[in-house]
Amino acid sequence: MLTGYLARRLLSAVVVMLLVLIALALLVRLIPGDPLAAGGGMSLGGGSPEMTARLRAEMGVDDPVATQVVKFASGVLRGDLGTNIVSLRPVTGELLAVLPHTLILGFSALIISFFVGSLLGVVASANAGRAVDRFLSVVAVAAWTIPAYLGALILLLIFVVWLGVAPSLGIGEPGNVGAYVRHLYLPVFALATPWIGLIARMLRANMLDVVNEKYLITARAFGLSERKVFLKYALRNAAIPMIAFLALAVGSLLTGAIFVEVIFSRPGLGSLLVNSIQRRNFPVARGAIFVVVLIFVVVNLVADLIYRLIDPRVRVEQG
Repeated sequence: MLTGYLARRLLSAVVVMLLVLIALALLVRLIPGDPLAAGGGMSLGGGSPEMTARLRAEMGVDDPVATQVVKFASGVLRGDLGTNIVSLRPVTGELLAVLPHTLILGFSALIISFFVGSLLGVVASANAGRAVDRFLSVVAVAAWTIPAYLGALILLLIFVVWLGVAPSLGIGEPGNVGAYVRHLYLPVFALATPWIGLIARMLRANMLDVVNEKYLITARAFGLSERKVFLKYALRNAAIPMIAFLALAVGSLLTGAIFVEVIFSRPGLGSLLVNSIQRRNFPVARGAIFVVVLIFVVVNLVADLIYRLIDPRVRVEQG
């Protein structure tokens, strides 16, 4: 049964990626204007006709739509996302050079938001209706309503401009791990803050939903302590739906990372994507979008499988 489910999920993931490939292959046709005449390839080689002709052929600007789709898809299967029309370097290499920075930022924010949000949610649900619960609810809602880009601007203004206690923009000196971590604090906190509030609210609601389930009443009847019932059984079952939610959060975190990277002048997919759009460098732009979508699809696929493995009710219902 698991094999069949995995096959269906893989098939759906492949279909999604094929649709994304088609959309990205048509990106040059869908956006008006000629990228090579808009400050991209025309600035290379003195704007020579030979250079422009070669870039037009590589990008397939004048090819039929079907040819563009097939050419781009076949290149992706080979790991070739095209050529940067500004630097003339392979797009794949440029993406791989900045991808670790975005992944570190995004998944650091995901881990921190999960643990901090879960802690706040557990404390709030354990003190439901009390002053602690009301205070944490206000904090969670306030955090939830602050967009990542706004939080980044506020943190930058307070800790860098006014107080001067945080490192300057960028990622620090190359190879200096300590400086890299110090430059990571504010971007991660700005990106994680909304999700801390949302996870805290969701986990609190889930805990209050399961705390009076029959199996927990039975556990109490057998003499288990309230602490053990609450933390071992209620928390475990309340946290299961969070797995699927966190998979969806990855896409939003990567999107938020784009704004945070630009605000803090960090190298990454976000900065590369924004810069490529400004310069109409479509091979880099569609390569960055493809990588973001691929990460999102893979994470959701893994989350679905984990959710199915740890929750027996899903297997029973599908059986």
